[in-house]
Amino acid sequence: METMFLAAAVTTIPGLLFFLGLPAIAIALARQPGLSAWRLAAGYVGALAVLGVLVAATGYVSPEEASRVWHIAPARYWAVLLRDLLNTWVAAAFMAVLGISLVGVPALVYLHHRRLATAPNLLLASAGISLIFGVLAYLAMHWSSNVRFGELVLTFLVSHAAMAAGFALAARLPWAQRLEP
Repeated sequence: METMFLAAAVTTIPGLLFFLGLPAIAIALARQPGLSAWRLAAGYVGALAVLGVLVAATGYVSPEEASRVWHIAPARYWAVLLRDLLNTWVAAAFMAVLGISLVGVPALVYLHHRRLATAPNLLLASAGISLIFGVLAYLAMHWSSNVRFGELVLTFLVSHAAMAAGFALAARLPWAQRLEP
């Protein structure tokens, strides 16, 4: 239900302007030789495509379970499933775009300035960022829920690493550092 509210807010005109404007600003600020706007935009698309796969894989509910547990009529199963997956993807994509624009792209620019902008280094940076955000999320949540530290951090690590890999592949980041003579 909460994802439906966030998805509805994101799909308003101001929400869409923010959703599309933030990456445009991040791309404009990060553009430089070796990091073109097209490559960065492709990276966003790659990360969001991987997010779609993650949402579909983790949000799938079988028709039997939907009927038995959630009382979804078989005739409405696909409509309900697709609506829920789309709402979850929109809400998660909003957070992903926010994170990529405010943390991921600046980290990539930092790596680029150090001549370390490779896919493996982006994955390592993603792991470090995931660990920091996982700890912060745990500290914020552990008082009011039964969240387990290991599960939360693992969820952050896997999802961030998968999206970072999607970004790196779509942005065509090299897999090895070029050694200059």
